[in-house]
Amino acid sequence: MLLPYISFFFLMLTTSRSSDTIHLHQNISDGNSIVSGNAKFELGFFSPGNSKNRYLGIWFKNTSSQTIAWVANRETPLTDTLGAVKLDNQGYLTLVNGSGKVIWSSNSSASGTNINLVAQLLDTGNLEIRNGNTNNEIFIWQSFDYPGDTFIEGMKLGKNFITGRETYLTSWRSADDPSPVIWVNQDEMYFATTSKNNATTFLSRTIVTPGGKLEILHQRFPNREWIQSITLPVDYCDNYGVCGPYGSCDTATSAYCGCLRGFERKTSDEISPDNDTSVCRQSIALDCGTGEGFLKFSSMKLPDTENSDFSGNMSLQDCEASCKNNCSCMAYANPNITGCLLWFGGLIDVRVYPQNGQDLYVRLAASEFRSHGKKRVVMVVTVSISAVLTILGLIFALYIRRKWKRGSSAAEREGKGYISPEYAVNGLYLVKSDIFSFGVLVLEIVCGKKSRSFVHEGHDDNLLGHVSVFNIIFHW
Repeated sequence: MLLPYISFFFLMLTTSRSSDTIHLHQNISDGNSIVSGNAKFELGFFSPGNSKNRYLGIWFKNTSSQTIAWVANRETPLTDTLGAVKLDNQGYLTLVNGSGKVIWSSNSSASGTNINLVAQLLDTGNLEIRNGNTNNEIFIWQSFDYPGDTFIEGMKLGKNFITGRETYLTSWRSADDPSPVIWVNQDEMYFATTSKNNATTFLSRTIVTPGGKLEILHQRFPNREWIQSITLPVDYCDNYGVCGPYGSCDTATSAYCGCLRGFERKTSDEISPDNDTSVCRQSIALDCGTGEGFLKFSSMKLPDTENSDFSGNMSLQDCEASCKNNCSCMAYANPNITGCLLWFGGLIDVRVYPQNGQDLYVRLAASEFRSHGKKRVVMVVTVSISAVLTILGLIFALYIRRKWKRGSSAAEREGKGYISPEYAVNGLYLVKSDIFSFGVLVLEIVCGKKSRSFVHEGHDDNLLGHVSVFNIIFHW
């Protein structure tokens, strides 16, 4: 008589457990799954593409085709359908095969007394391991810290400066194989997104394709199709590190790649055949002297932060002082206005933006600033001399014009001297008559003598006749 009541009790116990949660010592075997509260995401086992291998993953629930958001055992697939996932009392979520061998583990460890550990799939697509009795915001482990090829709202990509761990996207090897292909507050610097749209009617995801492209897609309910919004790279300079260390990419130039100011291209003998992108070197070596300074580059994409350090609540002046006091510091910037980001080693993945870029301050040798100052002095002197010569030329031209007008008037009064022979003899006035008169004036200015008052002991010719005789003798 008690058997029906016992069966009913266990049935109620089973159904009372949330369908979005894996409880302590509960197994989820292949063929079973858990679904987030509002049925937006599902966790279970799947086979990608044409593969027969099995993987534990999370996918979008309401899409026309299965869209994977996260994979646990990317590099260690199950070869049959005997796999299961379970949560133990140490806080480890483990995936085992049919023989009980651990294929994948969350590598998480709970500290203190944890009597109600759970792994819960949230409507954000995040799988969290936490103590069910504590604040939901306090977790032991989360899948968002280990992204695959997909970025969804709520994730962070970047670097934690305390642990040193970086989070980034890695594409699948192919549509059948999810194994990876590698293509700021005070504690961390990251990229994250939040949506102003209604989360129940709008979804977005960002993926890295096996071909190395970054695609941003969105879905608006009730439509279950994914619509592609953006594909990156948009241009050549969007590709990672194409110009190498200390190189800068600019789509406004035909060559795209060039060395930052203060750096120069290496000779062909210095370029390694194994790394043909490392082509720029410092023009003048640094010696950590007192005269070293920083040159400002505007509208830039900041370098890769792999070899960088971040400090919060620092002004731009404090940031400069911090970099200058460290001989290994190559550049600094204020990415968050009040923070300080320092770079050590080669500056890579730098590009120039047409607008909306950031300021980057790069360390250069003291002599670079002296030579830059000399160039400015030479430029100023050159411009000044050019201006003076231009003014003198204008004054000379005005003087010549005035003399020509006076000469023309005198010629009309005197009837000779400045009048061309055609006009004096035949009364024929041509355009060339003005040129003749102007030439006489120039000749008088050069010689410092009047044409009519010129006297030479060897002949009776005036200044014009004297010049004509001289030209005949010279050419003879």
